[in-house]
Amino acid sequence: MRWEPNDDTSLTLLANYQNNETGFVYGLPAEGTVLDNINGDIDRDRFIGEPDFDKYDVQNHTLGYLLRHDINDQMTFRQNFLHFDGKTDWNYVGAGAVDASQQLVSRGATARADENRSWSIDNQLEIKWDLGASQHTSLVGLDYTEQSFERVQYGGSVADLNLFNPVYGSVVTLSNTPAGHGKQDSKQLGLYAQEHIKIADKWVVMLGGRYDKIESDSKNKLTNITTEDYNDDAFTGRVGLVYLFDNGLAPYISYSESFESPPGGQDANGSAFQPTEGEQYEIGLRYQPEGQALSITASVYKLTQKNVTTTDLDNTAFSIQEGEVESKGFELEARANLTNNLNLIASYGYIDNAVTESNSGTEGNRFGAVPRHMASLWTDYKFTETVPGLGIGAGARYYGRSYNLANTYEVPGFTVVDAVVNYSLTPEWSLALNINNVFDEEYATCSYACFYGVERSAVVTATYNW
Repeated sequence: MRWEPNDDTSLTLLANYQNNETGFVYGLPAEGTVLDNINGDIDRDRFIGEPDFDKYDVQNHTLGYLLRHDINDQMTFRQNFLHFDGKTDWNYVGAGAVDASQQLVSRGATARADENRSWSIDNQLEIKWDLGASQHTSLVGLDYTEQSFERVQYGGSVADLNLFNPVYGSVVTLSNTPAGHGKQDSKQLGLYAQEHIKIADKWVVMLGGRYDKIESDSKNKLTNITTEDYNDDAFTGRVGLVYLFDNGLAPYISYSESFESPPGGQDANGSAFQPTEGEQYEIGLRYQPEGQALSITASVYKLTQKNVTTTDLDNTAFSIQEGEVESKGFELEARANLTNNLNLIASYGYIDNAVTESNSGTEGNRFGAVPRHMASLWTDYKFTETVPGLGIGAGARYYGRSYNLANTYEVPGFTVVDAVVNYSLTPEWSLALNINNVFDEEYATCSYACFYGVERSAVVTATYNW
């Protein structure tokens, strides 16, 4: 809901309630999905859990507002507020090792309950001003966040399952003592400033800086011991430079740093996670000639992140933080209106990533489920003259070979084709039929386990705009 008492002030109220009751898909063994199995392939819809046990029930609600006030033609104040309250009940049966017959898979059970509450407020003051041949947009802000996260988790046992002739109904036996029960409270204060400068309609400069202070403590509810996880602060900055040539070329270079609050929860040892830190270098070239519906962007980058959270391979019910992950790559994207009715979008990405510092002996590994090559092509056509309102589109997505988290086997690449048919009934109403994986390609991706991709599916949507 939006309220505008005058031309200078607006208040937007936000509210959301979500209640989802679904199952949880843990994944499948590699033998029979991406690796050979003497018994053949595992069915794409094979479920390794127990129907009467597995669940993933989520209940969330948010309340907030967006306040904007134009003090004058040059100055604008904004205040954004959001409160979040969420609960998750999560039971699942996970897969272990496959036996010598490659039919039976060992299983274990986990029951988890999470409660997550937080509120945040962000205040911004934006000022637009000119100095000689330069135009400036200055922004200063102050934000504050409080978060409370509590998790209780139980482990359990359940009988093996035959992957090719499953019989469900096995009893799940949970431990009487939690594998972990902890509560984490954190506070974060951030102060930031940004300066956007355009000089003589040719140079564009972006300067930014942010100071964060994070405090967090955890209480182990099994031992009633409270510990200070961290009391840390950091300054991060970013800088970018673009030059706009008359012919549509725009080379650019940028550098940015990040310092982010850690995810809620604890590792298998009951220790809280540390903040994630990162830095990125990027250099690129954009081309968008004036008067033409064409844009091409090419860039190379290097991204380094510390304390990246990933699945703990020794205990997949928990997560662990890697010491450092480095990604280097190249991206290319082209968008073009080939005719008034025909559009084309093409992209390619190359990613060379590796664990450069490890807390778990994985140094040198590629990060799991990240392909080295990715590409996509999409085209759509509107029958403006023959059948006004009708449009069709089709495209392909290619994902190259990747590895599982442990880098013990390679996962084949795959290509998926999608299509769409849409029709505008009126300026307000439109219908669309989206078909994903048109040729029903069978493929899988693997991290701690393997997951079949979505089978061919069709979705019909009706949209009304006002």
